[in-house]
Amino acid sequence: MNILLLHILLFNIFSIIFLVLIRTPQSKKIFIILITIQCIILVGLRDSSIGVDTLRYEAHFYRTLSDISYIFTQEDIGFFLLQKIVGTILWSDFNFWLLFISIIIYVPLGIIIYKHSNHIYLSYLLYFSWDFFFFNFTGIRQSLAITGILISYIFINNKNPWKFIVTVLISATMHSSALVFLPAYWFARKKITKLYLIILSLVITVIYILRNQVGELLTFLYYEDAELILSIYEASSGLGGISIFIILILFLGLIFYDSKNSSDDEGIKILTNIMIIALMIQIISGFSYLFTRLNMYYFIFVILYLPNTIKNIGLGDIKMNSKDRSLVKITVSIIFIGFFIGYYLYKVSEGMDRVLPYKFYWN
Repeated sequence: MNILLLHILLFNIFSIIFLVLIRTPQSKKIFIILITIQCIILVGLRDSSIGVDTLRYEAHFYRTLSDISYIFTQEDIGFFLLQKIVGTILWSDFNFWLLFISIIIYVPLGIIIYKHSNHIYLSYLLYFSWDFFFFNFTGIRQSLAITGILISYIFINNKNPWKFIVTVLISATMHSSALVFLPAYWFARKKITKLYLIILSLVITVIYILRNQVGELLTFLYYEDAELILSIYEASSGLGGISIFIILILFLGLIFYDSKNSSDDEGIKILTNIMIIALMIQIISGFSYLFTRLNMYYFIFVILYLPNTIKNIGLGDIKMNSKDRSLVKITVSIIFIGFFIGYYLYKVSEGMDRVLPYKFYWN
């Protein structure tokens, strides 16, 4: 059994013990602590040969420690400055740096899921099954930036635009692409009405039809070396699996959206709007895979949106009695859980590039 299969096996064993057999608020905390530690060990204690870009990050790490001027030649200055601080004050060892980064990524993730998810098992399963978890083995800078974006969700909820802006700007010093999330605060607070959804449907349709032209325009506006970027990221064809999945869960969420209960539904309104932006960006990935990478800042919130959508089944504009609501919720949950466990196993069976065969740094 390879370590990624062991990872999902332990995840399911812990979930049965602490979320099914023992069902208390304390057991949920224990579950999240155990999964956090498990992820930190797996990602943070890996050998530098694990992950496509890890060896390149190792070279950057030691170059930064030996030459402080190197920091100021880099675009994502915050990341390299953090490397310098950690390497100078704590420990000038690249393996320690990987462990440090893993702690920064997985501790906030656990806190966000605990406080804002109504189905923590499904939230983690979504995180593991999509590219977020596997991406942490390779895209260290963007993984840190995505963590910052997750934290910024707190300030969207608390209606604190200045803290939101500061958090996004700090995230952008880790990876400049995080700036794509800057408009989210204002878009996420839009009231969801039938007219609003009709207009958005038309806009999304136009974006899809003109995705090549829109994609090229945005690439040249955002990147100075646009031609090089486009040569690196291949184009895909059609709508794409992620786009279809977002459409599916948005349809599910909007069916059961409670348009009258605006105060209690604030969180799901914010997440719905974020997922709508995720769809807009994702459909442009037909022009270039670059937009799938950019969309990670929005699509990451699927780990909160889908669990909270399932929780709202039968409570919105379409009402159900308690028995029917429970039956539908259980059925929908089983379908998604079964699909994403299967999807995770499929990805592992395909062989993860430079992740399998896995080895720890001391091997």
